[in-house]
Amino acid sequence: MESRKCICGKKRTNLNNTNWSQHLSSCKKVKWSLTSQSVSSFFKKSRRTTDTDYPDLTNNRKETQNNVPVLLNNCLIGQPNDDAELESTNPDIESSTAIEMNSASSSEVVTQVPSAYKELNDLGNDPAILSKIENIDPGLISYFLKIGAAQPLPCELPDKQFPRDHNGRSFHESWYWNKRSTGEVLQRKWLSYSIKNKKIYCLYCALFARNNKPNWTRHGFSNWNKGTTSIIMHKTSEAHIMASIKAAYRQAEYPLIQSMKESVVANIAFNKKIVKHLIDLTLYLGRHSLPFRGHREGWQENIREARHLFGYLETLYDFIGSSKKRVHVYSTNQKTRYPNKLLRRLKRVETTRWSSHSSSLQTVLDTYDAIIDSLFDIKDDPMTDRVSSVKAGSLLEYLLQERFLLTAFIFKKIFDKTSTLSECLQSVDIDLCAAISHVEQTLNIIKTFRSDDEFKNLIQAKDDFI
Repeated sequence: MESRKCICGKKRTNLNNTNWSQHLSSCKKVKWSLTSQSVSSFFKKSRRTTDTDYPDLTNNRKETQNNVPVLLNNCLIGQPNDDAELESTNPDIESSTAIEMNSASSSEVVTQVPSAYKELNDLGNDPAILSKIENIDPGLISYFLKIGAAQPLPCELPDKQFPRDHNGRSFHESWYWNKRSTGEVLQRKWLSYSIKNKKIYCLYCALFARNNKPNWTRHGFSNWNKGTTSIIMHKTSEAHIMASIKAAYRQAEYPLIQSMKESVVANIAFNKKIVKHLIDLTLYLGRHSLPFRGHREGWQENIREARHLFGYLETLYDFIGSSKKRVHVYSTNQKTRYPNKLLRRLKRVETTRWSSHSSSLQTVLDTYDAIIDSLFDIKDDPMTDRVSSVKAGSLLEYLLQERFLLTAFIFKKIFDKTSTLSECLQSVDIDLCAAISHVEQTLNIIKTFRSDDEFKNLIQAKDDFI
């Protein structure tokens, strides 16, 4: 009998399989090792398998990449119970790998990896590996259910045919399928052929009913003379039915978990799109010096923008007009910028006449470049006093903002449409009906300003002006 030793130090000696399995399942150190260690690495192995429900025995074969689990303290760790994807982090595992554990008494025990687990890298989903493992952990169950039973075709075998026994009989690939009386053909997903042992096994029973039917779980079945009847008898046995039910329950978890994963991924992708649009919107508003707000901000916000605009225009008028030297600088820059045009003078923003706001804004826009040059000259002139230099810098900072230009063009457009109405209402021989009609027409025109197309036109006009 093979000499084996538990991680607690107890030797198998003459214990039979049942007693030895009971000891392994009840050993405290084994239980502690299963719950105290983490997976050290994973590696991959490519094998051929099929998961189709239709008997295409030659062409429609599906090649899958099988993730081979790694041994952890005498148990095989594969996929988690939620069927998460195995990731390969260490494709080459030395055959002499040892696992160290600290017991409750702080004594160190080293256990060599059994040869059965070392062969998993070569055998893949070959059921021969199941006959060499005493205890199958949930990770290994998920692993084999994920990759399915080994059902190689003759073309995949070394001699291009299933090996024959001493009676000249062999396994038939048609046994992978079950033809019902109705003519329907279904795959026996539980039937697994071992190329190494040249035997067949029941995958479901090997995973969920190892203590029953040893010929189908541990030793393997190779009596090909009774192959068809034995397969039918095993399929209808109580142990196989219960194992198939357990396998069905376990496999039913996979679509649910996968759909949950897909839902999470879809939500993440959707959120990324939202964040991308928010970033684009933020960059757009930042480039155009626009605040985060809707189109219904209320009168207070509109009044604040108007007060800033015309307040700075009044400050500019006072700053330039209060000094003959600054007026001279302004006139000189006009001659340089507009050599063939008449000199302009800045207009005061009067509180009693709305038309003064229009004329003051129009003058600033017409001589905008000359005003900017003048403010730079005054600010950088070493002869300028500190107060004047600071005021010139403050005016420059505001006039160079896109917010100023956008607000200025908005009011300019409003003034262009309301100037004729203002003149009409100020006329001596005003007609009341004509005035009412004129007011309604102007109001309808102003309402058209609140549209995306008009706003784009304002943005374009501002960009062209710059």
